[in-house]
Amino acid sequence: MASRTSSVSTRDMMRCARFADLPFKKEYMMSTIMESLKEKIGVIIVTAAVSVATVFSDKIVGSIKAEINKADQRPAQEAIIAKDISVFIVCAESALEFIKKGETTKKELHFVVDPYNDAVTTLRTNEYVYLAAVQRYWDRPALQ
Repeated sequence: MASRTSSVSTRDMMRCARFADLPFKKEYMMSTIMESLKEKIGVIIVTAAVSVATVFSDKIVGSIKAEINKADQRPAQEAIIAKDISVFIVCAESALEFIKKGETTKKELHFVVDPYNDAVTTLRTNEYVYLAAVQRYWDRPALQ
């Protein structure tokens, strides 16, 4: 059994001696290892970049959807606000016209005061709704 162990050791030593005689040595092995490391680091960097982009894409998509929804709702809110303000202005002008003509009896003013009161009530009732819509859908410079 001792002879078998010594023969294995001799064979291993012969292999090592033959390997040392080969034309490639440590320099070749180091350059191969460096190339392998470069490839693996490149894969890791690309994977990390894709992961980071994926994590933030949800936030980006969410903000784009919010802006699209805001843009879709802006014209509808604008139309509602403009209509209510227009009704108020027409009622106020009508009341002013009746007063300038001297038609100030209760029977005559009834035709202009009731629509005027309804317009004021509508504006006052929705005042904070309209204010919130204006602040949400329009920028500060556009409001000034």
